[in-house]
Amino acid sequence: AITAMEDGILHLNPETAGANLVPEGKVLAQLYPVLTTEKKVTITTYVTSKDVSSLKQGETIRFTALDENNKEFVLTSTISNIDSNATKTEKGNFFKVEAETSLTDEQAEKLRYGIEGRAVVITGRKTYFNYYLDLFLRRD
Repeated sequence: AITAMEDGILHLNPETAGANLVPEGKVLAQLYPVLTTEKKVTITTYVTSKDVSSLKQGETIRFTALDENNKEFVLTSTISNIDSNATKTEKGNFFKVEAETSLTDEQAEKLRYGIEGRAVVITGRKTYFNYYLDLFLRRD
């Protein structure tokens, strides 16, 4: 039996799951902290190369996902890191963007490791009055 020094969620490495022999030094599993006690998470999203130039550290990201009851919940976070090099995938080049947020008890209960959702970056704010004024005066 293997016993961990702290509480957490055991995540098995899918590359080694079910294998009878593994090379020495290969990671078999990782211990993820319990979200209800951690209270701080990093949201990772990938952005296309044409969109990454409009992002800046410190901007706000709204991450929307579904909980186990198919109800939408929103996490508001701040961009903490934008990769300077693109990651190549089958669908093109993407830049990794990380945002950090603190969780309430309710949010921590709904959130799961590996959850997928939609991330929207808020690059600017203006009042409804200014929005319609700019629209009327044809200002960008």
